[in-house]
Amino acid sequence: MKSLGVKEYFDKYAKEYIGQERYGFKWYKWLVDEIIREASPRKGQRILDLGTGTGILAVKMSRQVGGGGLILGIDASGKMLGAARQAVKNGGLKNVRFRRGLIEDMDFPPDSFDTVVTNLALDHVQDIGSVLVKARGCLRRNGRLVIGLFFMPEEAHLDAVLRMRRRNPLKAREADSDWQDFINTGVSEGYRDQHPEEREIGQLGLKRLMEKAGFVNVKIIMSYKPEVSVLSGVKR
Repeated sequence: MKSLGVKEYFDKYAKEYIGQERYGFKWYKWLVDEIIREASPRKGQRILDLGTGTGILAVKMSRQVGGGGLILGIDASGKMLGAARQAVKNGGLKNVRFRRGLIEDMDFPPDSFDTVVTNLALDHVQDIGSVLVKARGCLRRNGRLVIGLFFMPEEAHLDAVLRMRRRNPLKAREADSDWQDFINTGVSEGYRDQHPEEREIGQLGLKRLMEKAGFVNVKIIMSYKPEVSVLSGVKR
């Protein structure tokens, strides 16, 4: 079967992805909440949302940056952006804009943004290192990059997650059940076609790529699922 491009993939499965927030998956809510907590949006800030999808992050952060701030979301899928624009219209938001295109093709002047965020998008990119370099280039000094992603679990990370799960087995069971519910919805259909094994990356692998791109103070924030984490780093 021919591999779908990013735009074609998300246009094809847009309906399922648009429904994600309605499904209320705990792991997905954790990712969104943790990205926003780590990004710490403030009044007047400019934030770039790479692979904005249905605009969930952009809409949630818009009120925190206020009328003097701006959220700019980029996505390759017209159908996903259609849902995002509808959410902005429904919320009466004036400080959120969207642009259609591949995140690999972004080209912003230096000091354009205070923060760059991306959720479940970098694993659709062929050259993650190049995107990280471009993200750093458009950030202001002391700006932050925050990434939420599915990962190929690495041994060191698995050990830490197992310790978390032993400390709180109830949350671990909830995480497992929630993850299976996600798989059963069909949202993940076609996912492997977009993610051949040679493009999988672990948490530590992404941390090294971020450091290579020039980010410092890079940290991994773990969830109860080994596959789900948030990473953040700072531009000095």
